[in-house]
Amino acid sequence: MHLPRLRLLRRFTRSRECPDGKVYAGVCNICGSRRGFCHSPSAHPREGFACLECTSTSRDRMLIKTLGDCLGLTGALEEWPRQPLTLLETSGYRATPARLAQKFRYVNLMYASQGEDDYVQGDLSRLGLRDGTLDVLLTSDVFEHVREDAPAWAEVYRVLAPGGYLLLQVPAVGEMETTEVRVEVRDGEDVHLMEPEYHAEQTLVYRYYGDDLLGRLCELGFAVMALRRRYPKFQIGEQTIVVAQKAPFVAMGPDEISERAWT
Repeated sequence: MHLPRLRLLRRFTRSRECPDGKVYAGVCNICGSRRGFCHSPSAHPREGFACLECTSTSRDRMLIKTLGDCLGLTGALEEWPRQPLTLLETSGYRATPARLAQKFRYVNLMYASQGEDDYVQGDLSRLGLRDGTLDVLLTSDVFEHVREDAPAWAEVYRVLAPGGYLLLQVPAVGEMETTEVRVEVRDGEDVHLMEPEYHAEQTLVYRYYGDDLLGRLCELGFAVMALRRRYPKFQIGEQTIVVAQKAPFVAMGPDEISERAWT
């Protein structure tokens, strides 16, 4: 009777930690845990593989991995030394805000109150910061929801210091050439060109970006690279992230300089 009871307990533990999927091995590059990652077959790989310790997703870990590469920092975010840099993140969730606040002068910018304890409510088009205030701006799947994005891109460029980084995740750079505009703003009114689509918190999708976004960022003065990478060790599936730097070239780490990819 003893052995069957042990087997039942083992199945219950797996079900409690990952009731709708499987647990995959790996190391979390945010919290450093080796407990594994839960992934449900119904979840998009970019949004899945949640760390059993800190709940970070594959997309979260790609953002932090790229941040470390830019700043020459290795290991888990949890283990990084504190940096004398000012970092703004748009709509930071899950594992990153508390840990980034320990390592940087950190601001979590929300467009509206969404239940987070520590955040600043604001508008990407009017950040209210002095020129050259930020060393890093992280924005993950936010700009497709910005109503009028041209002034927001210009504002991001203005508030970044010389040499500052914009790390950008948006659908669907790397998957299509031309931006798909779903909603136009005409005379202050939203005009739907396609069936309305909403993401989390019922935020309207105004556009899906194509690779033409990279040229727009270059026109502002950024050096730009679109990186498509995967990191199996961290259960980061293949995905694209844009690195834009307010500099003549994109620098990835203290010794690695990459040529300007778009001019």
